[in-house]
Amino acid sequence: MIDSNMDNTYVELFMIDDPDDPWIVGVIDRSFLQVPKLRVMDAKIYLGKIYILDYLKGVHQVEITASEDLNYVGLYEAKGFRRLAVFSSNLDNYLEFALANDHSVHEVDWSEVETPRLLNKYSLMPDSIVTQVFINTRFVFVQSSSVDNNVVYNYTWILNRGDRTFSRAFKVLKHNFANTLIDLN
Repeated sequence: MIDSNMDNTYVELFMIDDPDDPWIVGVIDRSFLQVPKLRVMDAKIYLGKIYILDYLKGVHQVEITASEDLNYVGLYEAKGFRRLAVFSSNLDNYLEFALANDHSVHEVDWSEVETPRLLNKYSLMPDSIVTQVFINTRFVFVQSSSVDNNVVYNYTWILNRGDRTFSRAFKVLKHNFANTLIDLN
């Protein structure tokens, strides 16, 4: 479980060949990332790389080598984000991710670690609490809850890439509960 109020969180990576005997490949903590504080909000493993969303710094990229070593690749600086999605349209050298906070989603091209590029910024309902974010070639999916005039809204917003605001959503799915699971795999 990720505790967002702690500044000393970490991620442990396990390999499981035998369910009765998992073993630790490595630990990604503040000393590994060389930061004074680490507040892990989200983490993804995608195409042999690990993406750690640090609330205080941004997205850290860590590579898993063939010999199962961990190598630090880089940092995309973006403070205050709570959710992360990673996507590659060619499953090779093109990499995008989406970062969500309480009022927006940022879509970033991080194909070149040294020169990331903000592609789009999408606005959400005010004071949204984003529980999930996904991205693919056509859409950005955002599951969130929001309160307006004492009415609770639990929605999944399916945004056309580039439309930039929830009011122009391709499709909106209403949910009775905030913790509705959406699985796009």
